[in-house]
Amino acid sequence: EPGSTFKTFSLIAMLDEGKAHVTDIIHTGDGKYDFYGSTMTDHNANHGGYGDITLAEAIHGSSNIGVSKAVVAAYGNNPSAFVDKLYEMGLNEKMNLEIPGNAGPHIRHPKDKSSYWSLTTLPWMSIGYEVQIPPIYTLAAYNAIANNGKLIRPYFVKAITKNGEVVQSFTTETIRESICKPSTLKTVRETLLGVIEGKKGTAHNVRSKFVRIAGKTGTA
Repeated sequence: EPGSTFKTFSLIAMLDEGKAHVTDIIHTGDGKYDFYGSTMTDHNANHGGYGDITLAEAIHGSSNIGVSKAVVAAYGNNPSAFVDKLYEMGLNEKMNLEIPGNAGPHIRHPKDKSSYWSLTTLPWMSIGYEVQIPPIYTLAAYNAIANNGKLIRPYFVKAITKNGEVVQSFTTETIRESICKPSTLKTVRETLLGVIEGKKGTAHNVRSKFVRIAGKTGTA
């Protein structure tokens, strides 16, 4: 489970389909919220929670409630559209890495009858739970954000040689030319800067006086 690092892709889905804006105000209350009988908490619930924050601040401060409420408002009546958008980004595709036994991602679909989809699946999936994604896939997806949207398959083998002769060589393989619209990408990059630089940012400790850093914290 990728945890909060997945919130960025929930944000991309909503922005790319025009279902939310980073300036939207979300009521997160005291850091505890009931989704269909199950309580979700924010990491600062013992300090009173975030109260009213923007969607951008929900990413900056890694508010579970903020992101989940936004996703449920956008996709609650059609969770299939949310998962379809994640698939469209290429997050569910196995990349066939050159490592024996490497696992692929698994993001289940509401229409898949082989697994149970409950009312709480969407809010918890939106913050990186009830999904399985190997860290190298998460890294590749963040690389796409930094790489003008282009999703590249990580590769570890440059060439296979025999007796000094190259038998087979490998080059960069593009999985998606772009995981989202350029306008979405611009907004997401600015939002991820706030994780380090914003008042509510959870990664102040990696701030550098030499270079600007964008990213997302997450608990594995």
